Amino acid sequence: MSLTSDIAGDYVHIEGVETVTFTPQNPAQTALPTVKGKRMSPTKGDLMLLGGVALDEETAVWHLWNATLGSYSPKKLDLITQAAGEIWAIRTAPRLTLDTRWRCLAVRRKP
Repeated sequence: MSLTSDIAGDYVHIEGVETVTFTPQNPAQTALPTVKGKRMSPTKGDLMLLGGVALDEETAVWHLWNATLGSYSPKKLDLITQAAGEIWAIRTAPRLTLDTRWRCLAVRRKP
């Protein structure tokens, strides 16, 4: 077992990870309801990317685990939906931690 394979499933050891639905904007792909994600507060640098300067409840950073995304790669305007129905639109999505996780800066989508 390599270090990468150990890190790929580390979400089982992290508090606050939830199951979310990932919906790509590509119409040829379907929603994936079993993605593991963790919602976190954005940094000031994240907010500057969006043109904002204050922390609010409308912006979040989502960590999505590649091991649960299958062949999907998060992109701008893809959606993350929490079990309670909150929907988040991805703005940026770089890969992290030996390419095992995506760090998605997202904004809450209005109903």
